[in-house]
Amino acid sequence: MSRLYVAEIRSGGEIPDFGAALLTHIHEKTNPHARAASAAASRLLRLALDEAGISAPVDVAFAENGKPYLSGGPHFSLSHSHALAAVLISDAPCGVDIETIDARIAQKLAPRCLSAGEK
Repeated sequence: MSRLYVAEIRSGGEIPDFGAALLTHIHEKTNPHARAASAAASRLLRLALDEAGISAPVDVAFAENGKPYLSGGPHFSLSHSHALAAVLISDAPCGVDIETIDARIAQKLAPRCLSAGEK
């Protein structure tokens, strides 16, 4: 089973305790918006884990490729773009990517990607 969470990125707010590695990852970001986006994604992850019944403290680690993970699962994926953050949590390996689509790009992609009903 998979669940997707999406929220607006807002500055401020507490960063959940996911251990030193994630906290360092967030604080190393020099761009304030990137820092706020990562913090927002971590808050969404905490919400997802709470709703999955995982309220105990957990540590986020990072694989060699930079992908964050929880030892012992569940699987999750984080993404953020412009004003939105997303978290996908699953019992299987997963990935999520959230992007803001420029109207000019959308006009070019729509005929190639969308069905008649979706257009």
